[in-house]
Amino acid sequence: MRAVVHVESDLSLLESLAAGVQALECALNTGAGAEWLSLDACRALRASVETCGLRIDVASADLSGQVPPAREGALEEWLKGHLSSALERSVCLGATTLVLTTLRAGDPEITAGAVPYALALNAVYRSLMSVRAAAERAGMSLALAAAQHRFLLSPGECRDLIDEINAPNVGILLDITALASIGDVNDWIGTLRHRLAAVRIASRSDCPARNLLAALES
Repeated sequence: MRAVVHVESDLSLLESLAAGVQALECALNTGAGAEWLSLDACRALRASVETCGLRIDVASADLSGQVPPAREGALEEWLKGHLSSALERSVCLGATTLVLTTLRAGDPEITAGAVPYALALNAVYRSLMSVRAAAERAGMSLALAAAQHRFLLSPGECRDLIDEINAPNVGILLDITALASIGDVNDWIGTLRHRLAAVRIASRSDCPARNLLAALES
């Protein structure tokens, strides 16, 4: 299993080199406004990283800070457009995995930018179905973040979603920090099994069980 470090600056590159890390994660957008890295910026960052003898394996896109349209058809088209933009930038970076944090589930009357749960789930399903082939042609795995922003809160629901999409390059990202407050990570791993595309561990202290690696390997 590879160790992947999130890169935020030139200092991150230097620290990664010193630690012997070979693979990096790069965020494609930052802040609530979700300002995307330009394609030229992606190409330049890839060149800088490769000059240091490193590579970007993982790109991540977070759409949860935006305010999407509330209508079903418009929401789906909005999501497809953002996923396509994220995929294009991931290819420019040379990444092999694109991590997607998609929608904030909830009552839009209470939480700005929230989408009713059933509407969010349907839009994510249809959008992933629409981009899975393009991602496969690009050699890209899509990892949908679970247990983020009140969305995809059960391993069984994640399992059923991935089974419905039925694509070998589409799976679930487990963020150990996010899961710590809602369930047993080993239960999630045991339920999802081959449907796991990636696991994010922010630090050693985030590991809730000594046998985490053993559970992943099994």
